[in-house]
Parts: sequence; structure tokens; C-alpha cells
Amino acid sequence: MTGDGKVTIQQHSLNSLWKPNEVHQILVGLESFEDKRDAAFFDSSGRMTTKILENDSIFAQYQWQVTEPLSIISGVRYDDTSSGGDDVTGNLGMVYQFNEMANLRARYAQGFRAPDSQEMFINRFNPQGKRFVGADVVDASINKQAFELESETSENYELGLSGRNKHWSYDLSVYRTNIENNILRLTTADYLSFRNAKDVTMKGVDASLGLNVNNDLTLEFAVNLIDSEDKETGNSLEFTPEKIARITAGYQVTPQLNTRVDMQYVDDQIYGEVANGQTRYLTAKAYQLVNVHFDYLPKSYQNLELFGGIRNLFDEEIDTELGSDPGIYVHAGVRVYF
Repeated sequence: MTGDGKVTIQQHSLNSLWKPNEVHQILVGLESFEDKRDAAFFDSSGRMTTKILENDSIFAQYQWQVTEPLSIISGVRYDDTSSGGDDVTGNLGMVYQFNEMANLRARYAQGFRAPDSQEMFINRFNPQGKRFVGADVVDASINKQAFELESETSENYELGLSGRNKHWSYDLSVYRTNIENNILRLTTADYLSFRNAKDVTMKGVDASLGLNVNNDLTLEFAVNLIDSEDKETGNSLEFTPEKIARITAGYQVTPQLNTRVDMQYVDDQIYGEVANGQTRYLTAKAYQLVNVHFDYLPKSYQNLELFGGIRNLFDEEIDTELGSDPGIYVHAGVRVYF
């Protein structure tokens, strides 16, 4: 239940794996997902109505170990959704292992994504006091009518190289993604919602380096460089930074206590604001977050794990256009394994 009504989510899946021999492997599966919401803001009269999102899928994946170093993976998937129609997508990839420090991979994949429940049904205020509403929400007080979001479709290309030994590891990849009907956030003078961008291109580089300094200390460095373009406007994609960088240090204090510190940098992001039919582009400034985390496994209780941490340790401010100001967030919990 929420303050806006009742939410019921059901998800079911069934998978089957067949290995006729050592070089062939086939995976098939079925998935079913239902998101049901009862609320009073889907109808202009304010009466309680029900919205249901359904997604039924069937998929198959085939893996062939052609030779000892070369493997090929292919797959096909069919999705039938209530919010965005149906589609068939496929993928094809290969991995060639020269040695433990050089694994070459190449992949082509099609994508399909129907609008989700937030994009269709969300109805709340953002930190600046502006309404944030989904495409299906109707509210005459903010000049909001229901409108249709189309499903995203994409083509994805990736080429990568990776390796690992007991001292260090790395991963380097270049990619290009072409998206039609990309679902983006829409900002108007009265409300925030979502829209389709007809043609979007994203390309970039992902790189990471991991170091095992000693038996207790590990370091990881990662950077993502993103070049995006909304073909309709000629601008970079809204709410998409050009650079994301992360440094992670993990330290095993005792055999039972593990600690981790994450430092993340997210670059400037542009966003458009529509008023009187005109779009004005603004910039959400870059920010840095430092997070700490711990895991503790009591020696006397092998099936018990204590965990916790602090997010945004130094109370970094984040532009409210990017979401709620996180503040300093402390969390802790217990996991029990059976």
C-alpha cells in the first residue's frame, strides 16, 4: 500500500538448461510479470481506477564451445507487454581466450523496453515542490493529460578485452548504442514527466583496473566516458554525464570483518525545461560521493552476517533536479543464511 493507493506486483519464471555434451548448452525460459495499481489519479474525475502492466516473455540461449579458446553465444527473446506492444530481439556474441590475461569479446544485441510503472504511474512531489507524474496520470490543475509513451528499441555493439591473475585484473571495452524512442524525463513549467526522444546515439569507453596490493588490501579504479546525442535536438542526452569515475578500496580488517570505501565522481548533466512551447537547457553540476561499508561474520555464528555503512559521508549536496538530496545516510542490518 502507498499513500496514493494499492500496489500489487507478481513475478514468475521457469528456466530449463540442457547440455547434450561438453561443447553445446541450451537454456530456455519463460517469464511473467504483473504490476497492478489502484489509485484515484488515473481519471480526471478523481474516482478510484485500476492500471495493470503485464509483460510475458519467452527466451532461448545457445552456447557453443567451438574450440578450447573460442566460444559463441546466441539468443532470441520474445516480449509481449500491455504498455508497449510486443517485439522479438536477438543477440550474438563471441569470446576468444588467448590466455588468462587476454580475453577478447565481441557482441551485438538488440534491445526492447516498454515503459515501466514509474514512467506510467508515478505521482508525487520532487524536492523542489514540483509534481512528478507519469504518462498515464491526469490532473487538470497542472495542465496534465494522459499521453502515450512508445517502447524503446535499440541496437548495441561492444568490443572488449579483459584479463585476470592473482595480482591484478583489467577490463576495457568500447561500445555504441542506437536507440529509437528513448524514454527521457520531460520538464515543464507545471510538472515533470516522461517523453520519447525519437533517435538517440550513445558511444563510449568503459575501463577498470583492479589491484591486489596484499592479502588484505584491494584497490579498484573505473572510468566511464560517454558521448551521447539526441538527434532531434542535436544536444547531448539529458541527465547523461560525459564522465563517471570511481575508486574503491577494500580492506580485510580481520577474517570476520571486511570494510570498503567507495569514492565516486559524476560529471555535469544537462536537462531541458519547457515553458511556453520553448525548451531552455540548464546544467546540473557535477558531484562527488564517498561511501563506507562493512560486513561482519561472527565466528561463532556461521549463518549470520551483520552489515552496515554510511552513504555520502561528507554530506555532498546534489542538484535537486537529479533527485532527492541524499544527505548523510546511515544503514545497518542482519542477514541470516539457512
